[in-house]
Amino acid sequence: MTRKSKKRALRSHLENPHPLLRIFLVLAGAAMLVAGAGILWAALTPIPDLNSFDSRKVAQSTKIYDRTGKTVLYDLNHDVRRNIVELSEISPNLQQAAIAIEDASFYSHSGVSFTAIARAIIVDIKTRSFAQGGSTITQQVVKNTILSGKKSPIRKFQEWVLAWKLEHKYTK
Repeated sequence: MTRKSKKRALRSHLENPHPLLRIFLVLAGAAMLVAGAGILWAALTPIPDLNSFDSRKVAQSTKIYDRTGKTVLYDLNHDVRRNIVELSEISPNLQQAAIAIEDASFYSHSGVSFTAIARAIIVDIKTRSFAQGGSTITQQVVKNTILSGKKSPIRKFQEWVLAWKLEHKYTK
């Protein structure tokens, strides 16, 4: 093969790349565009202050006792029947059972379990519903104490960031 024919063959390959290469380049470009948009979106999303977790108010039932202070006359609960108890008052077996049921990898993740999120997405796609949750216990605490219950991608991202921060602020 002469030098001119080699150049012509190379130019032909550059001008008319293989169809699979074109598809790969288009998909790679699209993936980079989506990733860049995701990074920009994440950088611009406001994250609530974690200090609101420390100063939160927990609604409890209001109890009205008789004059001896021993008999409850009324228990007013405004849709929430809750009494705060110390962690030491809860059986360690009950604590471990709740963790095992709600979040088996509680002690090994940093607030967000991407494995659980992927599993939930796959099940939701297969069942064509949004029935599965991918939230860790930490994410549930953040959602119920700091964020609103409104479902949106922004709230979910805020939940992930705050769960990670909460895990690094407190011990398990």
